[in-house]
Amino acid sequence: MTGSINIQLSGATESLTLLPQRAAWIESSRSLLIADAHFGKTAHFRKAGIPVPHAMFSKDLDRLSALIVQHKPSEVLFLGDFFHDQANNEWGHLIDFRRQYAHCQWIVIPGNHDKPMLRHLHAQGWLHHSSELQRSGMILSHDELPHAGAGISGHLHPGTVLRGKGRQSLRLPCFVVKRNEWCILPAFGSFTGLDVVEINAGTQVYPLTEQEVLSFLN
Repeated sequence: MTGSINIQLSGATESLTLLPQRAAWIESSRSLLIADAHFGKTAHFRKAGIPVPHAMFSKDLDRLSALIVQHKPSEVLFLGDFFHDQANNEWGHLIDFRRQYAHCQWIVIPGNHDKPMLRHLHAQGWLHHSSELQRSGMILSHDELPHAGAGISGHLHPGTVLRGKGRQSLRLPCFVVKRNEWCILPAFGSFTGLDVVEINAGTQVYPLTEQEVLSFLN
């Protein structure tokens, strides 16, 4: 996969592929992993009178569509914060979008922002019954589960700062791997912001551009 990086978490039975489109891939189960899409957030802000462009939502759907077409997943696993708040007009667009990809199952592990939408997610058959599941020896959840072994989560919207000569700097979303056991995915949603990660001896950081996942910094 062009621009991607494979990593092996300690205790996992296969490698995890980190994708530049802010997602990850598990080959054996053909699972596409996405965290913190925050669909509906742009409409939520517009409803409050804040002029956020609808194009940000469309851009995220286009990126998801390209991932599904390219990888042909059996399942798309959303690791929490699938929808930002109450149902709005973007919810209807999501349901229409989902109909285009009947070949793959959507599974939403609920995050803190999904609470107002649990009934709607259940009605669509997307809601997972618990806060975690497993694939290839890796626990999948919204929040990091310390000391649980190999796992993947989201929630933090991790980012890092690349510094150049002088005062040049660039903030980028990133994947974070802790203790070679736990991988935190970047937020999939474009309208989410970044929480800059503190880099230490036990942390590997993989910044990403739109085309490439970069080798880690430490």
